[in-house]
Amino acid sequence: MPETTLPEHRASFRELVGILRPHWKRSVASIFLSIVQVSLHIQFPVILQTMVSKVIAGDSAELALTFAWLIAVFGAEGVVIFVRLNLNQRVANDIVYETRNKVLGKVLRHSYRFLDTEQSGDLVSTITSDVNLIKHFLAFHIPYFTRNVVQLVGLVAIMYFISPNLLLSLLPILPFLAAAMVVYFRKIRPITFKQREIFGDLTSRLQENISGIQLVRSFANEGVEVGQFDEVNVAFRNTSRRTSKMASAYNPIIHFLIRLGWTTVLGFGGYLILSGATGITMSLDQLFAFIPSLNLIVEPIQFITWWGGEMGRILAAYERIKRVLDINVDVEQRPGAVKLPRLKGDVTFKDVTFEYERDNPVIAGINIHVPAGKTVALLGATGSGKSTVMHLLGRFYDVTSGAIILDDRWDLRDVDLDSYRDQIGVVAQEPFLFQQSILENVTHGLEPARWTMEAVIDACRIANIHGFIDSLPEKYDTIVGERGTTVSGGQKQRLTLARAILRQPRIFILDDSTSSVDVDTEYEILSDLKRVFSTCTTFIITQRLSTVRNADYIYMLDKGRVAEEGTHQQLMARDGIYATLYNTITYSPANDPRWKRGA
Repeated sequence: MPETTLPEHRASFRELVGILRPHWKRSVASIFLSIVQVSLHIQFPVILQTMVSKVIAGDSAELALTFAWLIAVFGAEGVVIFVRLNLNQRVANDIVYETRNKVLGKVLRHSYRFLDTEQSGDLVSTITSDVNLIKHFLAFHIPYFTRNVVQLVGLVAIMYFISPNLLLSLLPILPFLAAAMVVYFRKIRPITFKQREIFGDLTSRLQENISGIQLVRSFANEGVEVGQFDEVNVAFRNTSRRTSKMASAYNPIIHFLIRLGWTTVLGFGGYLILSGATGITMSLDQLFAFIPSLNLIVEPIQFITWWGGEMGRILAAYERIKRVLDINVDVEQRPGAVKLPRLKGDVTFKDVTFEYERDNPVIAGINIHVPAGKTVALLGATGSGKSTVMHLLGRFYDVTSGAIILDDRWDLRDVDLDSYRDQIGVVAQEPFLFQQSILENVTHGLEPARWTMEAVIDACRIANIHGFIDSLPEKYDTIVGERGTTVSGGQKQRLTLARAILRQPRIFILDDSTSSVDVDTEYEILSDLKRVFSTCTTFIITQRLSTVRNADYIYMLDKGRVAEEGTHQQLMARDGIYATLYNTITYSPANDPRWKRGA
């Protein structure tokens, strides 16, 4: 990871604090209450001095009043703390709510290009753990930092007021204390910054192993995965050890210096009282008040030092959040985008080229025209660009050049995305189900007013999944396991197919959507789907020729180009790539007269 410069840290810090702008009233109130709290808190040494002086003077009435004063101060401090913590919690909860929504919203708006390069575990860590760190810093650490600075300054003033001579006796210790704080701060910040980055890698690796546990166990690869996880875990442990080691070295030094100061004050103060040094007055009540002041000053010194070291982790967390928020969404809705009416479904790919990487086209100048209501099949070898064409049609990527035209009127890049995607049904090659009920999965993305139970059942019948659902004890209320683990691959495909059918799409995209079902089930599904196909424009990617033959038109892709196109009969008559593929798949040695048993 490249080293982040101090000016960049400062800019990030200013932006980080800027998150508080919508909550400035509560934040200012919290800081004000922190100052009020510390103003009450540091009165203890002064009250103690008064109490000791009244004890020495034998003034019981004044002693009782002073004691009442102390109780009142403690009570008022408790009330202030209660109000301040309530304000802090409200600010913290609002920050978490707003920031998580903002980051997740940005992630969901990104195109597939962004998700192709990002680790899902890293994004989860950013939305959860990093946002939590920011919450604590903004809602709690800043008011607490203010409180400790005021407490430090206030106690120094009180100590000077009690006895300037005792305060001066601490001067020889201050350079060592300052040096220890500066050294610790400079060394701990880059380590905690790096620790936060490694933590992101750790959660990514963990998420991948849990998500892919079936694959890992199928290949008996547990040892390798544990070893790879161990490498990241060891790196995290080592950085944690370094921070712990530095804290273990720093804390005793600070405690020693504080205790040395305490001993110096006690010894020097006792000497002044007992010796009655000329020109220097010292009383027992002054000494009793000065020592608690010295003890109270330890807290702000330790917090300010810890806070300086913690800034590395906090800035690392914020910069991970900022990186997600600052990346431009490459598939963005243009200003003034056209909100589409109900589409006819006519689709034209006009000289479309697409590149994942510069000067390396995956799709190279293809021209495809599908009239409304027609069914086309896309075939081709792996890597020929079939799925990429479908991703472009869904506008999950934007074309590099050329255009996709809808109904001979609208460039896909100029239309309102919601109004367009609301009219397409996509059944992906790798079906996904949420850990929700079957009904919630099938109706996902549809408002209650747009579906009825009868429509859901009809869609599931067409997808040949209603019989299975009806056999379940809880039927449509059955909860599907995470990522659909409690249903088979074919059942997942049929549920996602039902989800797309229920939307009554104008453009239907089937990306190898029946690959996990047997041939007989596919035949039943396709027979029922004819009713759906007649109402919309359908794109089918498949290697099953029973599906291809029933398409109105076929496009054969090869290396990102349209190699052949036509109906099944036309392509067979041409005796080209399609005919070769068809004959290869349908060929059986048992039907070959040249084949002889035992030959």
